[in-house]
Amino acid sequence: MRTFQLNKLVRDNIPDTIKAQGQIPVVRTLEGNELDLARREKVREEAAEFAESGEPKELADLLEALGVRAVDSIAGSDVQQLQDARRVEMGGFDKGLYVETVSLPDDNEWMQYYLDNPDRFPEVKQKIKD
Repeated sequence: MRTFQLNKLVRDNIPDTIKAQGQIPVVRTLEGNELDLARREKVREEAAEFAESGEPKELADLLEALGVRAVDSIAGSDVQQLQDARRVEMGGFDKGLYVETVSLPDDNEWMQYYLDNPDRFPEVKQKIKD
């Protein structure tokens, strides 16, 4: 079993998705200033993903992170539909769920993804007990 740091605000349904994929998340609920800071970081993350890809789904994620439900002059109805669909599938950011780490067995299909992104998901070295 290996563990990776995520340290990120996630959509409300993501912890259940992580569990369904055979991973073990450590999740806590943020409130107040901590939630405000995590939301701002989520906006930066989603903005960077949209800036890099230009994909409508990334714009939908950015708008969700901003709490914007309709920006027709910018997004258009296609992005609004994507935003709505992704909210149904993965939830919004309403619960303030923050995944600190995920642990998964070496044969888990997500292992390579985490290993390929060490800057985003550093591995947590387990302390050996004497």
